[in-house]
Amino acid sequence: LTKKRKQLSDEEARERVAEKRELAAQRTRYEQMMQEIRSDMASKQVITTPALVADPSIPKLSKIEFDVFISHASEDKEEFVEPLYQALKAIGITSFYDKESIPWGGSIREKVDSGLSHSKMGIVVISKFFCAKKWTSDELNALFALETKESKIILPIWHDITKQEVIDYSPSLADKLARNTAINTIEEIAEEINGVK
Repeated sequence: LTKKRKQLSDEEARERVAEKRELAAQRTRYEQMMQEIRSDMASKQVITTPALVADPSIPKLSKIEFDVFISHASEDKEEFVEPLYQALKAIGITSFYDKESIPWGGSIREKVDSGLSHSKMGIVVISKFFCAKKWTSDELNALFALETKESKIILPIWHDITKQEVIDYSPSLADKLARNTAINTIEEIAEEINGVK
């Protein structure tokens, strides 16, 4: 029995080491991919405002610096994102929030690009819905590309999702200190954002 227990313990230890190595390898691959995206975006100037001047509503937007850009899946809007937006608005935090910032008939891509490039920080509401969409992935890639060592602009909020699910989606994102709606109230999150804006 002792021998069997030792064998089991050794096997579990080997599995833990293998898992750590795989996670480290995933992080390395992800960082390499993000570096390539940053370089590509820098060379192509994906996020830029001069090209948007043709839209008469863009000059006004280009002069505004939002405190936060709220990246989220539409399925989370009613339960969490809308109340968060209202809580931020109530304490004077300006937000690029698609429902309020993109007018009827406006170009979603152009408005989002401009909103991203003119926001100090990006709130990323990570949920199962967020992880399943390409659009939210594009927004997250843009936020990573804009993030520098001097300016840590990504503020993750985990919403109805486990740590393992976040790791499976993005090891680099899982490595960032996050707030969790299972633990933190909307008011607490809004006040913390107000403290770092």
